[in-house]
Amino acid sequence: MAKRRGYKIWIHGSMFMNSEQLLSVRFSYNGGEVEKSVVPVFKNHKLLGVSLPDMGELVPIGQHMLNVELTLNG
Repeated sequence: MAKRRGYKIWIHGSMFMNSEQLLSVRFSYNGGEVEKSVVPVFKNHKLLGVSLPDMGELVPIGQHMLNVELTLNG
């Protein structure tokens, strides 16, 4: 995905719970060299929304693979 702050990402799954205090999405680049965590927006039990955070200067401008990890325990 592009290193473009504010890019909207939808996470599709099943049985999501509306507990924003516990949900967290972590974006990582280059094996964890750069990591940013954000709180997703609960849409329904199958969909979460999140905006791509600013990954910082260590991530060059352009198209890159980012790992996206969803955690349910904060």
